[in-house]
Amino acid sequence: MHIHRIEIHNFRCLKHIDVNDLGAMNILIGANNSGKTAFIEVLHHALGYSGRNAPTEDDFFVDSKAFNPKKSEPIRVIIEFRETPDSRFSDNINNDFLDIIQYDEDIIPDRYKDEIEPIRYIILKYEYSFNKSRSRYIESWCFIKKDGSEIIKSKVSNSRKSYFPYFLMKALRDASDEVKRKYSNWGKLKYSVDYSNKQEKLKKLVDRINKLLISDENILSNLISEIMKIGDYLDFGKGPGDIFLRAMSDRGWEYLDNLNVFLRSRDSFASIPLEKHGMGVQNFVILFILNAYLDIALPISIENKETTPIIGIEEPEAHLHPQAQRAIFRMLSDIKGQKFISTHSSHFLRESDIYNFLLFKMDSGKTLISRIPRYKPSFDIKYGYPDIWYKNNLFLNNFEQNKIKRYMLYKNADIFFSKLFILCEGDSEKVFLEILCEHILGKSLAQLGVSIIPCDSNTNYKPFLKIASKESLNLLWIIFSDSDKNTRNKVENQVRSSEYDFEKVKKDIIFLYKGQDLEKHYIRELGSSLVINILRDSYMRNDFEKFHNSKPNSSEEQILKDFLKKYKIPAAEIVADYIVSKKLTIPRKVKQLANRINSKLKLR
Repeated sequence: MHIHRIEIHNFRCLKHIDVNDLGAMNILIGANNSGKTAFIEVLHHALGYSGRNAPTEDDFFVDSKAFNPKKSEPIRVIIEFRETPDSRFSDNINNDFLDIIQYDEDIIPDRYKDEIEPIRYIILKYEYSFNKSRSRYIESWCFIKKDGSEIIKSKVSNSRKSYFPYFLMKALRDASDEVKRKYSNWGKLKYSVDYSNKQEKLKKLVDRINKLLISDENILSNLISEIMKIGDYLDFGKGPGDIFLRAMSDRGWEYLDNLNVFLRSRDSFASIPLEKHGMGVQNFVILFILNAYLDIALPISIENKETTPIIGIEEPEAHLHPQAQRAIFRMLSDIKGQKFISTHSSHFLRESDIYNFLLFKMDSGKTLISRIPRYKPSFDIKYGYPDIWYKNNLFLNNFEQNKIKRYMLYKNADIFFSKLFILCEGDSEKVFLEILCEHILGKSLAQLGVSIIPCDSNTNYKPFLKIASKESLNLLWIIFSDSDKNTRNKVENQVRSSEYDFEKVKKDIIFLYKGQDLEKHYIRELGSSLVINILRDSYMRNDFEKFHNSKPNSSEEQILKDFLKKYKIPAAEIVADYIVSKKLTIPRKVKQLANRINSKLKLR
């Protein structure tokens, strides 16, 4: 049973959020302190299977300086479990939730209602608030109808909760704590082992080991003699067996107390316990322990064959190198159940489906969550339409999806953690703009949360503009573009076809002066003689002279133009660094870009 929709009210920065169409893998992305941890933790309050605790006063949304949690609106979580035509509720679910299941007939087109059964769904509500009559905070659970009213006598029993147990793995994962703590996943795996049929044999073996370890050792014999003197002062016996030492417990539930994981790397002779390894290895193994617990111990502790674990994991990539980050994603994908995973890893995103992204952003102290829609907003999504209808109404066509994957996930995944992104044609623009904008604004673009995306062509902007729209991720953007007539027309057409009002956004499109590309722009601003001298004084002097000598019949201006076509990127870096070091006048269009960044981000 999977969660289809989650509605959260009044929990930390989650004043009011509502997300639906959730899948088996949900990737929570966004800047720090944008609400990802709050999202994962509030689900644990509502559904947590083990180690669950109630919220505290600090978990209520603070709406004013005079805030009082006792007078606050309740923390509320509404969770909808919904079937699909391809994944129906089982007979067990239908029987166990008979008085709770509701039906959605609107999701089936009228013409197919005789062929497709209505969609069943279940809605669970969790609340936490201060109860005046009891003078304490109260947690409550109930099943509700679509209109929010409670379904009378719909008890949220443990047997019903067993269909969707929630497991939380926080960002700080300690292998020593995992191995030693009784109620960790490792601890629950250990204590699920039953030695009752071997108890007598094991007790005899343990007694022999204790005798070997203790009986003939003078230090230990003297130690027990000293400890037995306790009987002179306290009410303990002094006879044989009243006070004794035991190196190993002979109590069955304690046999595995010191069970540990030892690992030996391929190029080492030493087997080292898990907690002595690096944090990356510890993190990896702890996630595998979770997987083992869900596969091995959970079916023993929950006698429900249809249990679907729901798992919240913070930053599974922590302390792992890039290849391991990609590997951990594959491992998590294979874990049974529904996952909610927060991450800051671009390598992790590359392995993911963009439609699984939940983008968290802060706006005036409140979290907003957005995502890339599969279908156009105008498309009335229902089950049963012909396949061609869905294909023709995709929000991003296959070409656009591939562009997003190639230019954002593979090269510029940091856009998903940025406040603003800038589209430009190539890497030379990216290098040039990053250096000079840092000089103008006093901080690097990374510090300001700005990403520059080189698209290799001015015809590649449309996919990014579409996912930046209000119907999708609602991101801030600027275009920095060449300015020949053909390019201007292409850019304007892409903006218009991405459903933007061109007149409203044209101030976010910075065209270079007529007929210019980046190289022509800085040559025009600095003068060709100065640019030639800059190159001759740089680490590229030999390349430039060799190139210069190969064209004896060309003018200086033509040689420079041809040279920059071949060495765009290093030349852009050299010229930008020179402008900064010599405190020259900034090219006007770059200054315009910096001013626009300043305006959109409302910098001081």
